[in-house]
Amino acid sequence: QILSIIVCIDAQSLFSATAPSTTCGYGTHLNNDTLACQCNNALCSTSEFNASKVQIAGLFDELGFDWGREIFDFTISLLNDHNNGWHDDILNDGTEIIATVADAGCDPGIAVPAYWDLKTSWGQPLHGVIGCRCSGASIAVSRIAGLEDIPVVSMSSSSAQLSDIIDFSSFFRLVGPDNSRGQVGALVTLLQSFGWDRVSVINTDTQYTKDLATAFGNTWTGDIAHIHTVSIRPDGTVEDTSVDQALDGVPVDDPRVNSRIIVLIAHHQHAYPILQRAQQRNFQPDTVWVGADAWTGQFFGSDTEWMPDIPGYIGVVPYRNNDSHLHDFLNRLQNHQKATQTTTPSISPASGSAAEDTTFPSLPSYAAETMVDSIVALTMAISSLNPGERADGKKIITALSQTNFTGVSGPVSFTPEGDRANPRYSVLNLPTRGKEWENVGFITPGAIGEGVNALDICWASIGCDQQEAPSDEYPVPPEKLQTWVIAVITTISLLVVALAAKYWRSHEKKKRLKTNISEMQKKMEAMKNIDTELLDLDKQVEEAKRRQASLILQRANLQEMPSTWSSSGETLVEVTPDDDQYWSVHNKLKETMSNAWMSKVWRVQN
Repeated sequence: QILSIIVCIDAQSLFSATAPSTTCGYGTHLNNDTLACQCNNALCSTSEFNASKVQIAGLFDELGFDWGREIFDFTISLLNDHNNGWHDDILNDGTEIIATVADAGCDPGIAVPAYWDLKTSWGQPLHGVIGCRCSGASIAVSRIAGLEDIPVVSMSSSSAQLSDIIDFSSFFRLVGPDNSRGQVGALVTLLQSFGWDRVSVINTDTQYTKDLATAFGNTWTGDIAHIHTVSIRPDGTVEDTSVDQALDGVPVDDPRVNSRIIVLIAHHQHAYPILQRAQQRNFQPDTVWVGADAWTGQFFGSDTEWMPDIPGYIGVVPYRNNDSHLHDFLNRLQNHQKATQTTTPSISPASGSAAEDTTFPSLPSYAAETMVDSIVALTMAISSLNPGERADGKKIITALSQTNFTGVSGPVSFTPEGDRANPRYSVLNLPTRGKEWENVGFITPGAIGEGVNALDICWASIGCDQQEAPSDEYPVPPEKLQTWVIAVITTISLLVVALAAKYWRSHEKKKRLKTNISEMQKKMEAMKNIDTELLDLDKQVEEAKRRQASLILQRANLQEMPSTWSSSGETLVEVTPDDDQYWSVHNKLKETMSNAWMSKVWRVQN
């Protein structure tokens, strides 16, 4: 189904005025007879219009926000009183805020006609819209409002689609978008803060939850063990067989790929039957169920007997502020309720019955805080303009984008896309059955490990006061080997031993050979040294002989030579028979040996 809307605007006549001293606001014209500004017939009724007033509409479903009208009207009344010490500087030039509330029904089919009725029948030109609660309604209304540059400030619409500044040029919101810069980023950061990198994802098949699951898949960098979309029946209940399929698909029998962590993305009316079915089936009792804002923190009802003693559910919701700005506003509201004896349909989450006290013990929802700040942001932006500029929607949008203040919900400023800048999320935990959700910390997208501690959380099965979060993975037991595998391993082991023995023998042989070669080299080196020494000795002997001969010669030269010596240079000289010494020796020999005879005689000449 396609809804086509054509808006025709006469831009020239919208701002026309015949008297130079009179400037009429957007959607009005000057009545020449009364010299007063009144509404254009094409846009609103012809009732008289006072240019010193600012018109703001609240557009949200009063069933989901049964407290919405009271918070809205009270905030407007505080702003119109410039002597109560609460934002007295906003529109303190005599301008009055005129406000009305229309029911948007959390449904585009209701929200668009309600918006158009305000445009055409209220009798006042709109300076801005506070709403809607649900993203579908905000998407439809903001497309139309953007055509006329009417700012729309939502307290709770979180669809990532609304960050498109082309399609939704006049849209702002006091919550983060459902992507990495908002709730999805907070979920991922929470998981990473506990050191988890493997999860399963179960989501329902509503458009909101499917978009959120897709954004989670695009942002999550870890492993996803299992993902399943649970079907919703035409009557709005979950389909039991689809829930069983989701649980059966979790690989509980394979710890190598299974995860203890399951991210459940569903509205509360669908999340509770899924959790109950898991408990009835005794499905993985130590599962840590991590929830999105759509069911985290919501009341389970009076029947919680099906729940485990320690559910251990955790999740994120938009941040619940608790500073002096919040308490100041709450005190003012409580005093107002007491003074006017307001009867408020306050519900006790623990019992589900009506509370006795008719005043709010606290603001009923984070959206109450952001509703207040949505009104303050819009009126602050309008107040920053000169009265003559406040009818210009584009200037209001520009001023709104630059708004920066500390409000009931915390620091307020906007990104270029109109989203709340630096959104923070509270971390909630359901510690025990029958108890209320507890705030155990906060998380900011991308700030891993900041604001949350595992010690403050009660975990399914293992309990509270744990120093560390449970592991996302299960221990993997050793696998039992089959017979053929054992045989193969044995054969391989024997081969390895044989190869090792062969290698050892070869190594030892090489080692011995290397040792022998080394010893041989040492012997050869020693023999070489001995040969060198012998050669040196031979040289020394030869030198000694030469020296000896020289010395003998020198000695001979010094002593007298007998007359009987010959001139021969020999030491041993033969004496011949013609030499007298020959016969002298012969005669002496005969004296002792008569029968002796000499054959030869030598003389020593030294």
